[in-house]
Amino acid sequence: MTATLVGPDLILTAAHGLVKNGQLIAGDFVFHPNFGNKQNPTTKTGLVKQIWLGTFTPERKDSLHSDWALLRLDKNLGDDYGTVAVEDVDAASLSRNPQEYYSSSYDTDFEKATAACWQKGCNFAFLDPLGFLLHDFSNARGASGSPLFYFAGQDHRHSARIVAINVGERSRKHETLYRVPFSRAVANVAVPSHEFYKTLQDVLAGNDDAAAVSPLPVTP
Repeated sequence: MTATLVGPDLILTAAHGLVKNGQLIAGDFVFHPNFGNKQNPTTKTGLVKQIWLGTFTPERKDSLHSDWALLRLDKNLGDDYGTVAVEDVDAASLSRNPQEYYSSSYDTDFEKATAACWQKGCNFAFLDPLGFLLHDFSNARGASGSPLFYFAGQDHRHSARIVAINVGERSRKHETLYRVPFSRAVANVAVPSHEFYKTLQDVLAGNDDAAAVSPLPVTP
């Protein structure tokens, strides 16, 4: 799984790595920023203490557009490593406005997911009637929850804007595929940021009870 710091103590990822059979998976969830980065190693980690889920049934096709999760950490790691902004964009806008998008993930397509990788020049190619997007990024296992983003303006150092997250694959054999031509039958799946934007803003503002999805304490 890949996650992104979107607030001082908040990370964004996919829901399906956190739930099974409609329940939160027992045990601790730990966030490792810069995992596997030999040039910038870190010993700092964050223990997840609260979770907001878009769905408890991410394996259902009619829940794919809700396969997202916000997780609160026990430390403000965003103060040390920085955060990435999220822009409120709906699925229809992404599917009809092609431009250069990027992804960053821990993906078995690169170094067996032991180091982060990134791609550029990809796009959202098709809007499914159920509200999720198909995209042509070459993502494999480990890329679930990874950010799909663009750079606003000229200053690429501080202008990344997340517009969606990668959550899975659509394939003929229902398994991860990569290095294959994009089609509606063989593609990767994304959740647009509009699905989780309001909850993120509520949580960032400290309005936990006003969030669209009730917060869950992390207990076994």
